[in-house]
Parts: sequence; structure tokens; C-alpha cells
Amino acid sequence: MFQQNKAPGYMQELDAWMEDQVIKRLFEAHAGQEDGDALGTTELICREVKEAIRKKILDSYHNGRAAGPFKGRRYDTR
Repeated sequence: MFQQNKAPGYMQELDAWMEDQVIKRLFEAHAGQEDGDALGTTELICREVKEAIRKKILDSYHNGRAAGPFKGRRYDTR
């Protein structure tokens, strides 16, 4: 069967971002603990990860605001 090349969805992009910006960074911090300055490295990377997460959330918020209110059909849940 023929598969179309389509852009990854938001959740796939989010997974890739988390892998790159969060998980890899935390593994780097853990590996850095075997070096001399473990506590400083871990604290620095944790701050950087928190900052990256906050930026990602803020970007998502701004994108939602720019999209405007939901104009789709609402379903009756009765």
C-alpha cells in the first residue's frame, strides 16, 4: 500500500522535543555526576530543562490564543 509522506503531528513533534530538550539533558546531567562537579552540573541542567519547558508551554499558549476561540460543533453529552 502507498504511504503518503506527511508532516508529524503535534504530539510526535512534542515527543521529539522532549527527547531532545529534556530526556537527553537529564541523562547528560546523570553522566556528569561521575565527573567532579556533579551537583553544579545537575542544577544547571535542571534549570535549563525547566526554562525550555516553560518556553514550550508559553509558545503553545500563544499559538492557541492566535488560533482564536473554538468554532467547531459542540456535541450534546446528555
